[in-house]
Amino acid sequence: MEKIQSSYIRPSASEISGDIVERYFANLNVFFNYISSCQSIDIDKTIIISPLMSIVTYNLRYAFQFLIQHEHGHINQAIRLKMNKDFPK
Repeated sequence: MEKIQSSYIRPSASEISGDIVERYFANLNVFFNYISSCQSIDIDKTIIISPLMSIVTYNLRYAFQFLIQHEHGHINQAIRLKMNKDFPK
């Protein structure tokens, strides 16, 4: 599968601080709290407008599924980094 870089989203180039794992889990906890707060909402009927392209819409369920898969990507990236023979350098 070929990955195409969006012209709208560019990863920042910066030094990684020592508290990155703690910050990641704190942000993940906020995301889980958002999901929990939607228990009384019909996530199939709640429509989201894409922040990247306003003509694209999708329901809240799809947005959550997409974001969860995105988080899996971050976790897999960290695992690959940790398995690198030069980590940490």
